This record gives sequence, C-alpha cells and structure tokens, in this order.
Amino acid sequence: IPMMPISERVYECLPETPSGRYAQVDFGQTRLRRGDGTRVKVHFMVMLLCCSRYKFVWFSDRPFTSETASQAHEKSFEYFRGVPRFIIYDQDAVFLYDENIGDYRMTTVFESYVKSRPFDVIFCRPADPESKGKVENAVKYVKQNFLLNRQFSTIDNLNAEAEAWLRRTGNAMTHGTTRKVPYEEWCNECKDLQPYVPMLARPAGNEYTVIKDNTIKFHGNIYSLPLGTYKGDGTKVYTTVDGADLIIKDRSGCEIARHIIPAGSGIKVHNRNHRADRSVKVAEYSRNVSELFTDKGAIAMFLEKLKERYPRYMRDQLMAIHSCYTDYGQQACDAALARCLKNHLYSANFFKEAVSELAAVRNVIPVTVKPLGDGQSRMMANINPGTSDIRTYERLFKQA
Repeated sequence: IPMMPISERVYECLPETPSGRYAQVDFGQTRLRRGDGTRVKVHFMVMLLCCSRYKFVWFSDRPFTSETASQAHEKSFEYFRGVPRFIIYDQDAVFLYDENIGDYRMTTVFESYVKSRPFDVIFCRPADPESKGKVENAVKYVKQNFLLNRQFSTIDNLNAEAEAWLRRTGNAMTHGTTRKVPYEEWCNECKDLQPYVPMLARPAGNEYTVIKDNTIKFHGNIYSLPLGTYKGDGTKVYTTVDGADLIIKDRSGCEIARHIIPAGSGIKVHNRNHRADRSVKVAEYSRNVSELFTDKGAIAMFLEKLKERYPRYMRDQLMAIHSCYTDYGQQACDAALARCLKNHLYSANFFKEAVSELAAVRNVIPVTVKPLGDGQSRMMANINPGTSDIRTYERLFKQA
C-alpha cells in the first residue's frame, strides 16, 4: 500500500495590517516563587495591536472568567487609549461555548460586553494558534523576560511591575521582526483607534451575584432589587455598608437599592417599590375588555361582581372573556352578558357556556328537503286516494 504523503502547511509572508484595525488576545500562566519559598500560579492576558506591536498584559491570581477577561479588555483599551476595529481570539471557553459550524455562540457575559463595545470578534479555527502568531510570541516574551526569576508578593504589585516593565522594556525596545520601537509606532497608530469611553469601571465594594428573582444574599439575609436587575447568569452588583444601611450599586456605580440591615439572619428584606404593580395591569386589562361590549353599564357591573368573587383570578377571568369575544364576536357576547346578568351567573365559565350556546343556536342551518321524481310523479304522490265508509260494508254483511 503506497504511503500517502503528509500534506504540509504552506506559509507566505503577509503584508502588515492597517493601522488601528486589528488586535490579538491570548492567555498564559506560570508559577512564581514567594518570599517564603512557596509557589503560586498566576494567570495573565495579553492584548497586542497588530500594526505597532504595542502590547498590554494584565495578571490575575485566579483563572480568567468572562467577567474578568472583559475587565482586562477595559484595562487594555485604557492603556491603548482607544479600541481596535477587530480582535482575534482562540476558541477559548472564556469567550465561546459552541463553535456551531462558524455561527459562534459566545458566553452570555462576553456577548453582552462585545455588544457594548465598537469592535468585532474573529475566532481562529480550532487548534490553530499560528493564526495569531503575533500575540503567541508576546506571551512567550512575557514568560521568558518579565516573569523569568521574578518573585511574587501580591497581584497588585505584579500588575504595577508589569506596567513599569512595559514602559521600560516591553514597548520600548526595538521589535525583532519590524525593527521598530512599538511605543513610537503606537504614537501614530493610536490616532486610528476608535475612541475609548470607560464603561466597566468597577465600583468600590464587594461583588455579589444577582439571583433570577432579582434578589441578592448578603450576610445570611436576602435583599430585593428592582425588577429587571437580573439580566442572565453572571449579573453582578456591588455592595457597601454605610452605618446601618446596605447600599447596592450596578456595574456603572449607580445606586439601585438601599436597605436597612436587620438584626439577625434568615430575613427577607423587601422594598415595595421593587415589586410589580399588578393591580394597574389588571385595571388596564379590565378597561380593554369593557370596550368590547355595547352596554358599558352591564359589563361594568359584571366585572365588578367577578372582582368580588375571584380577586386572585381576575386576570384569568378577563382572559376567558376576551377569548370568547375573539371566537364568537360582539353580538354573541352582548347576548351572553345579558343572560348572565338576568340569571345572576357571575363567572367567566358561565359566560363562556352562554356565549357558546347562543352561537350554536344562531348558527343552525335549516335543512331543505329536495323532492324526488319529476313534476307528474310529485303530483301523483300528492293525490289522496278515495276511501269507503265502513257502514257500507256492515250493511252488505247484514243483507247477506
């Protein structure tokens, strides 16, 4: 059997990308030694502008999530003083949960972040790191230069040291491929970047996850939030304590709720303004149903009786009446309303029975009988034969 030749990838030299158009993102991790001799794993994200090779690196002591990766993007845009038009990524689970044959499905948090920023995402094919070789080399450069034999103290100190290294070495030394200084090239490229307006400035305070019923758990108690605060998995709010008050803020730092912290635990703290005003919606629905009937006084009386009898099911009662109007029309509903009031039948079920019965009677089609035969046959069929009087036969029997 002849051996099939192994197809090798063909490479070609590509022209330099336009200024301000593309950036690449990649992650890395390594272990650093503490002062006491123990080791700690640190994670970092690198974003690199493809034209100038100007780079930024951000460290975390925890694996990156969609939330923290979005914050690292904000740090990068702030450092670049602008936003590129396209950003190239690996198919990393931080950003993507399904390739979907090219129709990519991003994580909820990252998708909402991308929609809030003026850049488009480009995902590489699976297991194809060479598609973004520039940032791959930048990750290697960070590991082999900045992180080599570096001692770890705190994550904040590490980020401060990284920024100083970028100013001193990472973006100030001549690039090995372009033979240009990234900082000097960035001075020209930053003019072509899209404007950057801070959006994800994280407010001071502790971060809490919003539960789908628009509440948060804080120190053993449950506190309500305005309806609509929950926007899917990963929705966060930030809390601070001011005396006896719990202050809750959204991502932008705006206060959305304030509660008095109760004594004890296991307490549900609600603000009535956070609840839906269902009475207003039911009242509006009642007005809409009233407009469907000719006799406004009769329907008002009928609905008032329904409200007295079925306060918890008023919406269902109104929906049933509205459904009858849709199915049978105004004339049948007016007649059914009159019958219900006359017989003191105050229920949407009685109304439904009445309107269906009246509609059935109205829709009865008279049956026409088609006569059989021609005209002469029908005339003969209508002739009544002559009959004899029974007394004639009695008289004949007596004579015999």
